[in-house]
Amino acid sequence: MLHPRVGRLDLQCDVVLSPSTGNRLFLYRPQPGTDAAERLEFLRVLGNQTFTT
Repeated sequence: MLHPRVGRLDLQCDVVLSPSTGNRLFLYRPQPGTDAAERLEFLRVLGNQTFTT
């Protein structure tokens, strides 16, 4: 996944399907051995802040 603020995020994706409703739940988590966890943490800290230059 390519995020505009933190760059490339290597993520694992799992899909949980509800047979009765057809609903799908997508779960994304950092790929082990990458810096995706640190980038996600940085994104959490950034939140919705707006920076001007």
